[in-house]
Amino acid sequence: MEGGFILPITFKLPWDFQLFAMTEIDINEDAANTGYHLNYVNSVSLHHAISKKLDSYVEFFTDVTTERHTGWVGTVDGGLAYSISDNIIVDCGINAGVSRAAQDWQPLVEISFRF
Repeated sequence: MEGGFILPITFKLPWDFQLFAMTEIDINEDAANTGYHLNYVNSVSLHHAISKKLDSYVEFFTDVTTERHTGWVGTVDGGLAYSISDNIIVDCGINAGVSRAAQDWQPLVEISFRF
């Protein structure tokens, strides 16, 4: 069993920009299944609407763990999100690693559904 807590917050900025911030604390099972460790995830992103349905963003993301022999993951990300409807969003982008434990480049395509 694993679990955690997430606290997201959004700020409206001038010129139709938005600042999203999130902090998360998780209790995760170790890779060797010998116990548990804490994970701390944080991100801050700046969003700007290109059109009514298309949004752009840049983000700084970190993932720090207390698990032994595991480094912190840091990435600088960017992409676009397209709202198909009020409940479906498709986004694509790229994450660029800025720490040794992060992947150098990670392209992504995602779809999100709100129930």
